[in-house]
Amino acid sequence: MVEDDRVVGMRGLTVRPTRNTLTMNGHELHTWCAYDLVGITAALAADATINTSCGHCDKPIEVDIRKGEPIGHEAVVGWLPCRTGGRVIDEFCPFAHLFCEEQHLTAWREGMGDIDGEVGDLRQLAEQGRRDWADVARKR
Repeated sequence: MVEDDRVVGMRGLTVRPTRNTLTMNGHELHTWCAYDLVGITAALAADATINTSCGHCDKPIEVDIRKGEPIGHEAVVGWLPCRTGGRVIDEFCPFAHLFCEEQHLTAWREGMGDIDGEVGDLRQLAEQGRRDWADVARKR
């Protein structure tokens, strides 16, 4: 993403503060969406702490990730909206949230008009992220 002739984001990472942060190797990074937090960290097989908030109730969600694998938080689920071919930051990221429990995801979806997509637990999101960012991870 380019603003005022400056690159401010690429492949899910951004220099702009967002509600989605990850701390890796002592550095705080920001992402476009909650899925980026899990997916990028998993693809890099990194140790990190991710922070976001529930897409429904805004309760803080903090998850430790070790070697790309989320630790604990079995109740946390994520929503991956269907991609339609448009800009990811406009069509996907505003709806790709984590939720502190599946009931909050259900309530959020009902409020959004039951948008199309799929639900996944943190391990499933990590597996998908390894596929989605595989090309970047290979270049390390």
